[in-house]
Amino acid sequence: MYHRLYLFWNTLLPIEWNTDAWGKFSNGKYKFMIDHFQKLHDDIPPYRQEQEEIYDAYQKYKAAGNPLLWMTALRQRKSNL
Repeated sequence: MYHRLYLFWNTLLPIEWNTDAWGKFSNGKYKFMIDHFQKLHDDIPPYRQEQEEIYDAYQKYKAAGNPLLWMTALRQRKSNL
């Protein structure tokens, strides 16, 4: 199956990111979603159940003391400069 993505300056952006379902795009958010669901954007149903599942998974990720996704993305961006 084809998945259309833009690769631009280390950004993996699906062509049709569903902002209504997933909010504003970020690399960290998308990579977390891929890791959690083991699917790319087009294959993740944009329904309430999946939204709640990813929210709960991220809350557990943070509670375990893992770095916030936006901080990880910021560190990665700085290391690429």
